This record gives sequence, C-alpha cells and structure tokens, in this order.
Amino acid sequence: MRCALISENPCRNIIIPRGVKKEKEVYTVEEVKRLFKLIDENNVPLKYKTFFTLAIYSGFRRGELMGLEWKDVDFEHNVISVRRTSNYTSLAGKYTDTTKTKSSQRSLKLPQAVFDILKALYNEQQAEKEQLKNQWHDSDRLFVTWDGSPMFCGTPYY
Repeated sequence: MRCALISENPCRNIIIPRGVKKEKEVYTVEEVKRLFKLIDENNVPLKYKTFFTLAIYSGFRRGELMGLEWKDVDFEHNVISVRRTSNYTSLAGKYTDTTKTKSSQRSLKLPQAVFDILKALYNEQQAEKEQLKNQWHDSDRLFVTWDGSPMFCGTPYY
C-alpha cells in the first residue's frame, strides 16, 4: 500500500485557545482580623502564629516560608530575604530547593510588629536549644519541630 503525502499542514491555521487564568483568592481585611483574633483567643503556639503572620504580611509561598533560615532575617533593618524553599515528596522526603524562579529570590521590608513576633520565636527556639543541648538539630530554620529539625511543609495547616 502506498502512502500519499499532503502538500500542506492542515493544522497550520488552527488557533489554540489560551486557558482561563484562575484569579487568586485572598483574604479580606475582616477575614485577616478574624484569623488573628482566633489565633490569640486559642493560644496557638508561637511558631504557628509567626507562620501565619509572615504569610499574611509577606505573601510568601508556603515552601518559601518553610525554607526561611535565621540568617535570612535582618532584625536591624526589618528585612526578610527569600533564598530557598523547603519541599516534600514521598520519594525524596523533606528537601531544600531553589526558589520557583530566579525572580522569586527577593527581600522584603516588613513592619516592626512582625519582627517583634520573629524575635520572640527566635528567643523561644534558643531556650529550647539550650534545654535539649545535643538532642537539638541546628537547622537554622525558622519553622522547626520540637528538636530543631525542619518542619514538614503541611504542618502549619493541620
């Protein structure tokens, strides 16, 4: 059997429609106030209060927040720098990676109130480190488990 070749591409004039870009959902001011009120009323641990405060004020992605290290926090100038992400897959477990894009590596100046909470978290971690001594895993991360190991990315949402 012989195959006939066609002289032109029949798909040449087809225009592929662009997908509809889903608009991001963001909290309203009232919802943010309610979130902070619930955090305060329910005595939420400081690390989770700090996580959600940073998430609200900075807009950082979850992996970016979980990848933050204390060396990324400039208490003198109230600046936080995103340099890495913390991720999880069932195959690799918890791992550190580069940011989603090169432009995702950025620094952001935040209000003093955010840095007051960060300082309290830092002091709390230093006290835990002193108490656990050689059981403490010095990961330098802001968000850690009881022994200083990097926290699982989904933990703050539980």
